Parts: sequence; structure tokens; C-alpha cells
Amino acid sequence: VAYGYSEVEKIGSPWLAVEALVVLVFLAINLYYTGYNSKLRTCELIDHARQALDKLKVCIRTCTWTPSNYLLLQCPLSPSVSVQWTYRDNEVINLPTTLLIEGDIIIMRPGQKAPARCRCLLAEVDNQTQEELSGGEMFAPEVDSQREHTDQPCYQKPLKSKPYVLLETPFVKNLRTILEKGGNRPVSIIDNEQYALGTLCVLRILLPTVFLILLITNILRIVLLEESAGHWTEMVIVLQVHATWPFLPVLFPLLWYMLNLLGHARILAVFDEGKGQQYEYSDLDRFSVETNISEDEIVVHYEWRQVWRHFLELLKGPSISLPRTANSVHALGNINSLCCIDKKGILSWPNPTAEKVFFFSSGTQCKHAGKKGKVEAELEKAQKDAAEEEEENVDQALTPDYHIEVLDLTHDAKDAFGLQFDDPAWKKYLNSLKPLGLNILLNTCNKSTVNAYQTFTDHIGVAALKNEDTVAVVNRRCLCELARQIGFTHKAMEIFQKQLEFGMYKHVPLEVRAKEKLQRNKSLVIHKIPMPNMMSVVVQETKTGATQLMSQGTADILLESCTEFWDGQDICPLTDTDRKKILDFYNRTSMASYCTAFSYRPITHHISDSMGCLFIELPEDCSHLYPLARSPTPTRSWDVESLDSRLLKGTHLSISVDSLYSESSSASIKDAVDLFKAQCNQIFIGMVTMQYQARLDVVKLIENLETACIRFVHFSEENELRSRVFSEKMGLEAGWNCHISLLSGDYTESTSQPDSNTSNQSHRTSKISSHVSVDTLNRSSRSRDKSRRHSAPSLIHIEDPQVRFSMQPSEENCNSIRSDDTVQTVVVNQVIHQSGQSSQAVNQSVQMSQSDELDGAVCNIDGVEVEEVKIQETPRSHFTSDETPYTNFSSNVSPEGYFQPDIHIAYQSDLSPAEEQEMVEIAAHYGSHRTSNTDDTMSGGFDMSNRAKLPKGIENIRPHLEHVDNVPLLVSLFTDCTKGTTREMIQIMQEYGEVVCCIGSTACIQNTASFIQADASIGLEPQYPQLCMKQSVMTEPWEEEELSPMDINRLLNSLGCSLVFFRSDNISLTQLIAEARHHCVAMRNSFLCLLSYHLSISLIQLLAAIFLLPPVLASRHLLWLLLVVAPSLSLVHFGNPLDPHIMTLASGKNEDYLTKDVIVQYIVYFILRFVPSLLIILLCFGFSLYGLCVKNTGMAEACHACFGNMQYSTPGDWRGWSTQYHSGLVLAQNILLSQFVLYTVLSSVSSVHRYYHLWRRAPFTNKLWCVVAPAT
Repeated sequence: VAYGYSEVEKIGSPWLAVEALVVLVFLAINLYYTGYNSKLRTCELIDHARQALDKLKVCIRTCTWTPSNYLLLQCPLSPSVSVQWTYRDNEVINLPTTLLIEGDIIIMRPGQKAPARCRCLLAEVDNQTQEELSGGEMFAPEVDSQREHTDQPCYQKPLKSKPYVLLETPFVKNLRTILEKGGNRPVSIIDNEQYALGTLCVLRILLPTVFLILLITNILRIVLLEESAGHWTEMVIVLQVHATWPFLPVLFPLLWYMLNLLGHARILAVFDEGKGQQYEYSDLDRFSVETNISEDEIVVHYEWRQVWRHFLELLKGPSISLPRTANSVHALGNINSLCCIDKKGILSWPNPTAEKVFFFSSGTQCKHAGKKGKVEAELEKAQKDAAEEEEENVDQALTPDYHIEVLDLTHDAKDAFGLQFDDPAWKKYLNSLKPLGLNILLNTCNKSTVNAYQTFTDHIGVAALKNEDTVAVVNRRCLCELARQIGFTHKAMEIFQKQLEFGMYKHVPLEVRAKEKLQRNKSLVIHKIPMPNMMSVVVQETKTGATQLMSQGTADILLESCTEFWDGQDICPLTDTDRKKILDFYNRTSMASYCTAFSYRPITHHISDSMGCLFIELPEDCSHLYPLARSPTPTRSWDVESLDSRLLKGTHLSISVDSLYSESSSASIKDAVDLFKAQCNQIFIGMVTMQYQARLDVVKLIENLETACIRFVHFSEENELRSRVFSEKMGLEAGWNCHISLLSGDYTESTSQPDSNTSNQSHRTSKISSHVSVDTLNRSSRSRDKSRRHSAPSLIHIEDPQVRFSMQPSEENCNSIRSDDTVQTVVVNQVIHQSGQSSQAVNQSVQMSQSDELDGAVCNIDGVEVEEVKIQETPRSHFTSDETPYTNFSSNVSPEGYFQPDIHIAYQSDLSPAEEQEMVEIAAHYGSHRTSNTDDTMSGGFDMSNRAKLPKGIENIRPHLEHVDNVPLLVSLFTDCTKGTTREMIQIMQEYGEVVCCIGSTACIQNTASFIQADASIGLEPQYPQLCMKQSVMTEPWEEEELSPMDINRLLNSLGCSLVFFRSDNISLTQLIAEARHHCVAMRNSFLCLLSYHLSISLIQLLAAIFLLPPVLASRHLLWLLLVVAPSLSLVHFGNPLDPHIMTLASGKNEDYLTKDVIVQYIVYFILRFVPSLLIILLCFGFSLYGLCVKNTGMAEACHACFGNMQYSTPGDWRGWSTQYHSGLVLAQNILLSQFVLYTVLSSVSSVHRYYHLWRRAPFTNKLWCVVAPAT
């Protein structure tokens, strides 16, 4: 418009047309690319889904999958993996849930939740009512229980799986969620900053303000100073356009989109480089105390050709990294919280590994071993001195000669199953560990028992639903490595043949459940009682025909079936004190880990084959059954005096082996009672605790995140205690105010007093275990059961070397193993003598055990009268000096290290209800399920009472944040989570400005909602759990180009994820976050520099108009500054090398991106940095015009510093600067341009490295600046 109304012959007018053309071209480019980018953003998820479906169609046409390409049917269940037994091609496969379609026939196992709406097929065949299950509903068939009619063991038929037909496709719901909500992610903080500054501040405030000021000023100049002004088109249109053009987004939108794509390309380049690198474990990683992140941990040396290739792919169209709907660069660069919604196979190894081994050890087990030479003589002398000391003091001779040992094991960070004992002298306990290793191989790690274990697990899982306070726990996981460490090879199982397997379980008594409720309310711990169960396997030695019963299960029910234990030398009777210690260790460790007890016994009678497909259910109170099933051995009738006299006189005992069994050898077991009796009289071997171990790279990642001021949040589906234990393994704070349970209040049980009818049992008041022990007359009856010595594991068949140890104890590592243990063969069996023969027992001194003392009258809680009760626990002398079954206690701990509670109870019938409840709570500490050592510090001294005023339940999070404090936004652990509560908590975090990045398993179909909710999501294909370390998870397709079913599953479940990789790839999230932060910081710095340069260009023109100067910048000058100089100097920040210091900067929230302090700070910065220089440049411009005017006219008095030649009176011609003296004006403008560009280049020297002083880091480290600065 200005060009049309201006005089065409005027010098400089053609540049107006060029300027207008450039503006129109960039406007067209911006409009086109904005529309194109919006289209790509709208269709990005749709195109991504189409690509995945196209790959699926190709697999349908080309791939031929076999059952070996799927996970094993017996693969352990994991929350990180969603699979379903399905009929495909007339075979049952473990199909990923995502690949299920409508019409598929699935096999619903008891206790399993339906993947989608389905209908039972058997109901149609039997003409019954069609049984339908909705998605997420549990298939829980009724257990035919006969417990109401008898107090004897009874059979239970295993619950069977049923075929169901799917009525809908599970993935359709997820796909709708992705397409509907995938584009509704929160706007990133950088986009909000750009909108706040570029749109709100610049376009809506600065642009109108400058335009109005300049318009008023120019109109006044036209009216009042017509001869000193230019043409009206120039004054009203051109100068306004030139001053406001820096505020218009001419180049900025295109530049902003390009920089975002460049950031994604750099992230993908780092991602590709990381795939080829494997994490190198070292001891320094485990014991490093370095808090800063080194340069080697964040710098990735990638080639720019990779960046360029990814940049072109992103520029052309849709990408699987979702750069437009889920901007991972903005999310990772400004992340506040990194949330992990899966544990197994992601944060931890997929399989639990052994952590502790509990067993009994004889005090004389290691006395006969030693080094040769001088050491041997010293040991012999020490033995003589010990013998003399025993003769002097008989009481000391009767001291129990056994110890409880607990060996710790450390997991190998490089191997999923790798283990090693912490104690370097652990081999001295090899005699105690050998039966345990053999039981593991024959029972736990026996492939032939897999189906039976799976059926038993499903059965008791449904049976446990009968009581809401109980949970079924069956810990059958691979312990082959522990057996190998003990010394067994894989050939150890070849000499045994499995015959039968059967399970046994019982429900937790109502009284115990009521006590647990009271204790739960007191300690605020959400904990369910493990349902007692055990699984037994009958194996036969192929050569001798000897039969063994190997059992494993929960310690409570297994211990009730045991009468003796193996201490590495002999079989010893279990006392109540021993049982109490075993249960105490079990109760503590089972709260935070998975504890399994092991036992065995020899079998001489035949068990009917029909018994192998049934389970035994015991009555809730089965204490009356065990005394009837005890072996009538003569040792049971020993009194203390005769025992002591025979031990001191060295009387030899000879007892027939036939007395071990109440049944005859030829008897056959055909009913539940006999089968129950066959499982009694077992020998306790030990216990193994297992725990999921945190990955070492996860621990290092959390340390780096803490340094980077990023909160790592773990959403755990487990209860409070298990979650806290694992969080501490990862290095998270898990104290009393560092975790919140998201379990809604609807799930908490109401407290109630125990029913008087069920709790009115006198023996419960002083009961430590459910046994009626033979040593109640005198607990010091520590004896050697001579009749059971023939089934001791110490008997070794030298002539049958089938079981060889791959690791023999050496003289250096085990200096205390007896010489007779050097035989390389061990077979745990019994020696069957012919009738009429008797076994020759070895005379051995028996030491008496110290016992607990129970003083005062027996309590009768329900009988109103309770007198003073004083309970004194077993001294620490029963344990080794270095290790005890439990090491942490609550405040009631004596200096010796054991509990000595001194409880005085006064209970009367007229007590208040509150006092009665408190009385029952105190009594609850001393029941069969909870011992006196369990207390509130269950599981090794963890204080589980969350005393902080923290919300509980997802429905109470928002009210707490609104009315109390922001603690829920500071904790790192949320427990008792579901997929729904996890998604809602992520949404709450976003509502309060958190930038959340979500990490989860791509094998879980339920993670889709959380992936879509987060600002950016990273999908990891987890490591799949293995049934046994000797058996692979699945067989991959032969050709690498073919996709496996799990690949398709990963592809569909990760449609909402920006990045997807395998857990074994060891992609460094620290490097990705550092690269994203570096790019985001460069974008911020470039945007601020560009804004400052544009403000300076506009301000210098505004000041020139206010000072009544001619135009300081022509159209060509503006084009050069706005399209070349300002963008080039702003983009030099992307040439900075990656700085480790960037990982120590805290990111702000997404709600405080523009505050008053930030605006004031920037205004002060701009005024101090640019305004003085601009005034000086304008002053130089005025002096230049004055000098040129004097030179042209030759009269100094006729020239004015602002108006020029005062004698030139032609209106609209700037006193001749537009026509006659135009060359002088152009020269002055060029000088001003040079000064302005020189100042911007020099000022960029200090802004290249914004966080360092100029003398600490020179700008020459930025290679891009070294090229751009001289060029401009």
C-alpha cells in the first residue's frame, strides 16, 4: 500500500515492494506448514495404528507361528505380562491378551480374571444357564467343602479350568482410548512459555503499545513539524510496519517447528546409539559415593548424519516416536517426576532369588575338620580342652549343641539367577545344606511337578477367597542356582523317579483372623494372612527302591507336620522353643519377602495312584490331629531322669526301624486320613527366603535422577511393607512419611471383636505353636532320636556315585568339614533292615536345651480372670554370635539383643469396651500366628505405622492437597495401586503442574490408560519370568525379519508411547534426559536471545521517532537483521557441547512458567544490557547526520542534530534526506547497522555459555558460534 501511494521515482521505494513480497512469502509458508503440522498431529495416532495393523496383516500372510513362539503355558504369572490360555489351531497356547479377538475360545483358570466379556461353553453343552463373565471379573468356582460336617482331613477335588468364548475384542477398548485421549495430553511447559511470551506479552501487549505510541508520535510530527517529516505513507504506514515487524511471527513459527523436530532427531540418534551399547557392571557402581553425574554418563557421541536422517523422516510425515502428540523432548527436558508403573522385569529381575537360608547346625559339625600341619595339632588340643571342660560341668554338657544359622546370599548383578554366599566359610555348613539342595531339585525345580503345582496354586487361590483376610501364597520359583552352589549338578535327579504329588491346606482360624484385624488397625498395616499350604512329592530311588516324601510350603502348616529337624549331624526332636524360633523367622520374613519351608521323611508303605489327583483340606483347628499321627517310638516315653542317667552312663539304644511308622510296610494308603498321617512325622530341613532384587542400573538411575532434581515415583501394586522393602533396595526414601497407600477406604475391613464361641479355648492363652509337645513336662529334654537315625541325610552310599557335586569343598575355603564328608556322593534315604534286625545306634551325648520360662498362672482371656503373666524369651545363646534369625527389634530390646517383655495384665468383667479392645490387642501378640517377637516391627524392624497425617485412598488425595499440604506431590512411593488409581494419580500430579514421564511394560494391556495420560511415555518390553533357569521362556522365530507374537503385542500396546525398547537393551535414560534438557535449554536461550534482538530492533526505531530522527533502518536493513542476523546469533546455542552441569538444574512446574518475578527480571536484564547501547548507537547516528549535513551544506549553523538542514523547506522530504542528501542518510544507516550488528555479536560472547563466566569457559568451544559470528 505504501509503495503504491508513494512516489515511485523516490530513491529506496522499490525496497518496499521487496519487503512486502518477503512478508507474503513467509506468511504463505507459515500458513502451509502450520496447517500441514496440524493435520499430522491430528492423524498421528491414527497413522501409527494403521502402520501397526499393516505389520499385523503382513504377519498373518507370511508368518507361521508355532506354540514354541509363545510363552510357556507354565510360565509364572506376572503383573507386567498379560497372557491368556487360548485355543489356536487346535492347540492351547499362552496368547498375549492384546491378540485376543471376538470368538476366541479361552481357558479360564480358577482365580483368573476375565480379559473381556466372555461366556462359558460348558453351560451350552449341559443346557444350563449361560454363565457370563464381564471384563475384569474373577472366575471363582465354588469349592466343595465338607468342613462343616467333620473335624477330620477330607479330600478336595482340584478345581478345573473351563472353556469360555470371548464376546468382545479386548484391544478395541484400548484402541478407542488411544484415539480419543491420545491428543489431549497437557501442553508442554516450553510451549506454554512460548505462548505466554510470544502471544500474550508480545502480540497482545507490546505490539499494540508500540504501534500506538509510534502512530501518535508520527501524526504529531506531520501536524506540527511537517517540513521535518517524511511522506504521509511513510509516516503512517511504513514506520509503523518497520517498528512492529519484529513483533510479528514472520519466521518464528517455521523456526519453532524445525527446532522441535531437530530435538526429536537428536533424541532418536541418542536412542539408536544406546541400543548398541550394553551396560557394563562394575564394583564401583555398587559402592560409588560420587554424587555428581560425570560427563561420560551423559555424553553420547553420535554422528550428525543420523540426526539429519531422522530429521528428514520427521519432516516428511508421521513417525512412531509421536513428536507432535507426545513431545518427548519437551517432557524429558522439563521432567519433574519419572513414574514407573511396573516392577517385575522392569525395575527388578523377573524372578525372585534366594536371599537368606535358615537351618539348624550342630555345634560339633565343624569340630572334626581343619587344616593339616600345625593347625591340626592346635585343633586337637582345643578339642581335648573342650572335653575336659565338659566333664567338669554336667550342666554345660547338657547345653543344647545346635545353633540356628541364617546365611545371607548376594545376587549377581550380571545374571538373573546368579547367587553367592556372603559368608566365605559357608561350606562348613554343607552337611546341613545338602538335604535342602536335594529337596529343591526333587520338589521345587522338578519339571514333572509343574502341572500339579499349577493346579494346586489355582485351587488354593480360590479357596483363600472364602476369607477376605487371607491370601494364597505359593512360592514355587527356581532355586536351581542355590542347589548348584550347595554342590548338586543336574544329574542328581536322574537317580530318582517321581511317583506322586499331593497338596494339603487349611483355612486360617477365625480367632487368628480377628486378632490380625486388631493388630492391623493398631499398626496401620494392610496385610493379609498367608493361607497355610504345603505341597509334597513322593520320589523313589531307582536303584535301591527307597521312597522319600519331599515337602515344601508355608512354615506354619509344614512345621506342624514335623517332629524332628536335621542339624547336619543327626536328627533331633523339635521342641516348642525351636518351633517358636522357626515361626518367628517365618512371620518376620514372609511379611517382606517370600519364605518357603522344606522338610522330608522316608516312606515305606504304598500310596495309591488315585491319591495323586486330590488335595487334602484340614480343619481350621487341626491341633488334635497331630498327636494321633505321631510315631509311637520309645523315645516319646522317656522321662527326664532316665534320659539323663542313660546319657551319662553311655547306654546304647537299639530301636527297630519299624517303630517309625504307625502303618505296616505293606499297608496301602487309600483315604485322606492315612494320607494325612503319611505327611506327619517329617524332618524339618530349613527355610529359604526369596526376594525380587533391584537392577543395578535402576539404582544408578535413581541416584542420577536425585542429582538432577527429578523425583522417581514407584507405583507399586503390592502392600505397604513389600513395597517399602523393595523401594529401599532401589535407594528410595521409604520412611514413615515417604509413602502413601492408594487403596480406597472401601477395601478396609471394619474391626470387630473375636467371637467368644471361637476364642473360648483354654490352650490358646499360652499357646506358642499348635503342637502338644512331648517336652511340656520339662523343656530340656533335648535328645537324639535313635530310631530315626537310619533316615538321616548323613548316610552316604559310597558305592553309588550317581549324585556328584560339581564344587567340592577345598582345604582353603572350608577348613572345618569332616574327612568323611569328602565322599563325592550323597543320597538322602533310609536304610531298610530286614525284620528281626535292629539298627546299631551310635552312642552320643545329648545336650539339654534351655527353655523359655513361663511364670504365673495361665491366662484365660475369655474367662474374665487373668493374673500376672511374665514372659521371658529365650536367651541369645541359642543363636550364633554373628547371625540371628532376626536382627532388628522395636524399642523393647534388652542390651543382650533379645526381647524381654514384662507384661502385667489386670482384666476384669467390668472393664470398658476400649479397655477390652486394648486387652485383646495385647493378647493378639502372643497367638499362634504372631509370636511375642513379632510385635509392631514385623519383618526385621520396619516401623510400619505411618504416623504422618497423610491421605489414604485415591479419593482423599485432592482434598488433602487443597486443604492440608503438598506432601502427596513429594513422596516417591505409592502402594496398593491399581491401574485405575495409578492413572488418576498421574492426572492429579499434572493438575498441580508436574511434568510426568511414565515408564511401563509393553506386555501389559492395562498400561494403555497410564501411557496416554502422562506427558510422555516410554515403553519397555520386560524380561519375562522363567519357570526354571534351565528352560527358556520361548523360542523366537528363525528369521530375524519375522515378527514374533510378543513383537506384535509390544507394537499394539505401545501405540501411545514415544519410545519403545527392550529391557535388555539397557538404554540410558540419563543420557536421554540430558540430551533433552540440553536441547530445551538451547531452545529457551535461543528464544530469549531472539526476543531481545527483536525488541532492540523495534526499540531503536521507536526511540528514533521520539527523538525526531529520520528513519534509522531501511527495509533492506530490516530484512538482513530479522531474517539473517538475529536468527543466526540466536541459534548458536545449539552448537554448545553437552554440559554435565545441566543435570544439576531443577526444572520448574508447568504452572509457574510466567510469573511477575520472571518478567521483572527480564525487563531489568534487557534495560541494563541493551538500552544504554541503543542510546549510544542513536547518539552516533545523530552525530553522523550532523557531520554529513555540515559537509554537504558547508554551514554548521544551518544544520541541526535532529532535523538536518534547517534551510531545506520541502515538506515530506525529511529536510532533503530522502532525495538530495539520500546518500548521507544511507551512509548513516549503514553505520548504525554495523554498530548494531557488532554489538549483538560482542554481546553474544557472554551469552553463548549462559551458566559460566567468560573467563571460565570461552565461547570458542562453540564451533557454530565461531562460524556464525564472523559471517554476520
